[in-house]
Amino acid sequence: MTDAADTPSPTAKVILPKKSAKDSKSTGAARPGRRTIVDPKKLSSSMQNEMPPSSTGNNDARAIARNRRAALAREMHWVTFSSASDWLDTCLPGEDVPDTIASTLTPFNVTVGNGENAMYPGLCQGFNSLLQLFKNEDFLMKVTSEHPDTTALGTVEGRDKEAMRPDLVMYPRTKEAEELYKVDTRKSKLGGQGEEEAGPRVTAAHVGRTVWAHAEFVIEAKHDPKLAPFSFTPGEDQTIEAFSEAADREDARGQLIAYAREICARQHRRYVYLISVYRNCARFIRVDRTAALLSAPFDYVQDPMLFATFIYRYINATPEERGYDPTATRATKEECQLFSDVIANYTKDSHLYAGLQNAVKEGWPIFKLSIRGPWSSNDGPVRIDSPEETRVFLVGRPAFRSHSMTGRGTRGFFAYDVARKRIVFVKDYWRADLPGHLTEYDVYIKLSGGDSDTHNFFPTLLGGGDVRSNDSEEVQQTLSDKCAKLPVTGRVHVRLVMKEVCRRLQTFKDWRELVSVMRDALIAHKIAWEEYGILHRDVSVGNILIYELEDGSPERKVIGLLTDWDLAKTKDQIFHPVASQSTRSGTWQFLSAALSRNPEKPHLVSDDLESAMHVLNWLTLKHMHTHLTDAGSDEVAVHIHNYYDAQTPAGLGSILKWVDVTRGAGIVDHHDHSPNHPFIYLLNRLAALCAEHYSAQPVKDIMNAAKAGTLADLCSKATPPRPPPLTGDKLPLLNNHQAFIDVFEKALKEKTWPVLEKLADQVPDVEPTSSSIGSKRPATDDSDSDVGSGNRAKKARTTTVGRKANASPGLSGSGSSKDTDDAGESTQAGSSDRNTEESSSTGTGALLPARLQELRDGKTTLRK
Repeated sequence: MTDAADTPSPTAKVILPKKSAKDSKSTGAARPGRRTIVDPKKLSSSMQNEMPPSSTGNNDARAIARNRRAALAREMHWVTFSSASDWLDTCLPGEDVPDTIASTLTPFNVTVGNGENAMYPGLCQGFNSLLQLFKNEDFLMKVTSEHPDTTALGTVEGRDKEAMRPDLVMYPRTKEAEELYKVDTRKSKLGGQGEEEAGPRVTAAHVGRTVWAHAEFVIEAKHDPKLAPFSFTPGEDQTIEAFSEAADREDARGQLIAYAREICARQHRRYVYLISVYRNCARFIRVDRTAALLSAPFDYVQDPMLFATFIYRYINATPEERGYDPTATRATKEECQLFSDVIANYTKDSHLYAGLQNAVKEGWPIFKLSIRGPWSSNDGPVRIDSPEETRVFLVGRPAFRSHSMTGRGTRGFFAYDVARKRIVFVKDYWRADLPGHLTEYDVYIKLSGGDSDTHNFFPTLLGGGDVRSNDSEEVQQTLSDKCAKLPVTGRVHVRLVMKEVCRRLQTFKDWRELVSVMRDALIAHKIAWEEYGILHRDVSVGNILIYELEDGSPERKVIGLLTDWDLAKTKDQIFHPVASQSTRSGTWQFLSAALSRNPEKPHLVSDDLESAMHVLNWLTLKHMHTHLTDAGSDEVAVHIHNYYDAQTPAGLGSILKWVDVTRGAGIVDHHDHSPNHPFIYLLNRLAALCAEHYSAQPVKDIMNAAKAGTLADLCSKATPPRPPPLTGDKLPLLNNHQAFIDVFEKALKEKTWPVLEKLADQVPDVEPTSSSIGSKRPATDDSDSDVGSGNRAKKARTTTVGRKANASPGLSGSGSSKDTDDAGESTQAGSSDRNTEESSSTGTGALLPARLQELRDGKTTLRK
């Protein structure tokens, strides 16, 4: 059997098998079917502006989960098929049910008139009867609606207190899986009917626990039409009308995507199947990192052939054809023990100890990754002529992962190199599939061409690259983009193995260490640009790491590394972009004010330098005592939200951020501390440098130069190597790195750093987006927005989670959802008040529309 997902095609045409699934007479759909793309940005404005109820307190778990599901629903592109049979032949190709068996099929006996719970037994029995009919003993359907996964509540990170419980789950009948999904139940609330009513009833054999680590696919049933994720009328035109604007129905779509995301988090999947059921009708869904492929609705009760065809093909497919990554297999007991034993090699205060403890958490299987590609023969970086081989690594729970289903879907693992007996770091993600695109692997190969004896503050890439299935030269790719012409790019699976296993930037031990690490990252940025012509374009808190030197001196125990180069571009791509290339790129919170307010502005060195300042400001607000600290964490969260998470319905960034940066006012009020303190001096000086640059080189001049093709000339008007004091003529000081780096160097040269306490995170629920905008997806990731997706900017998926609502209308942000890292990714949330440019999705805004207009018109100044 050939899996269409593994057959790369230069066109959008999908080659279908000659044999097709028997059409259900009840669907009334003709074949071959037409496919319709539903882009979230084309949903009506009322849907884009309708937000789920905001949290009214820190314990409002339902509101938190609802906001996150809304974000997942809005970032997803849907490709609808006008025929369920067409969907089967495209998404699950294979043989049809043999005629001798097809003639014995009986209708599903599902009670559809007495509530959702009453549907579960009939669905469960129906699927298990099909498995018995096909003489299959490898799989079993279970009703899981009452029993969540005990190893996680809500999302993978366990932040949501509302556990996800899909209605039914198909499991493998392995001993390991059975031990986890079995439940001891004597009474069940399932069934829904009274003693006298007919229909299947729940028995102990039906009931199981949700176990994401072993779920094959899930079924979500709905009985209330207000809660159905789509229209389910067989034979109707599959256009945007099938996607209701109602918040409850959007929530149901987000629920489906949340299930797919959780399966991909616990397992190593290339795509996931889902089935959405509404009473007597159903739709098939196949979700990958680009889009969701949705079948036409069909009546499964009258005619079970489509369900039978799905199950028959699924059980006869190979694991790879069912969506599993063949290069990732479950570790043996001996390998699991080996991975656990490694922890004893590290002290409990080591970040390696903590990272490995996290990796072996219950509910997260240990996997063996076989990574094929060129590899370094020593501890140095891999080079273009390095020999190719396959190396094996053990990984468990990711150290971090994207909260988005679409886009890069970045995951990072503490990994054990089995042959070399050492801990390394594996970055697993899905890059944009663009011809001529500078991949992250390409960047590291270029950067390794310099002096190998000089660290240069870059991570050391040991090997890896695009993931190829075992014994195949074809890379793992998404399928959705090949089924229809999507406004987003396809994706290619990538794994990179790094030598350095680092700490997150947020773990800096004191403010001097933070400044030192940031300085190192800026030096790496400077080297990449000036020596190799590469611009990073995503300077953020997640892409600067702290590496503890094994042989460090007392004065130099750590260095900073600038990582995550998959949004990088060359000078030629920046100064001479092709029409299809998107310009805006980066993690939303740390975009320069110019980029956040001007999506078409070219991304330049100055933008990345300003991003570094925003990283410092963001960490200062979270970890330093300011005037907001005494007012409480809610006020800190509101301030961060208004400056860094805000986005208008049109996709523009906060006006407050723009005003303060261009005026040099500073985003952090640090009057509680001496301006002579090296760190405070640094913040003030960086703000002044940014303001002078905006004054000397207005955004309109940059836009005009880009249109005229003279952008390179404009940026070459760079500044003297050692710029004069900020007096006299204004200079575009940020066209090169020197002025910025000099400020860091001056602060670090100060011998005395008075004690400046680093507080515990004052707003731990406030996080940057998990992935980036610009070259990933149409913006919302994390999430990532795809190259060529236009001007839409990605909104913060996780802003003030669980914070108390403010009744005043204010600036807008979205709910939770990279990349991930990653990054990485389309939640266009706004307010129903169309007269308010800056609106609030979480109820934490603080400024009224009139004040925003005054700020724009320069009639008022900001009050700190």
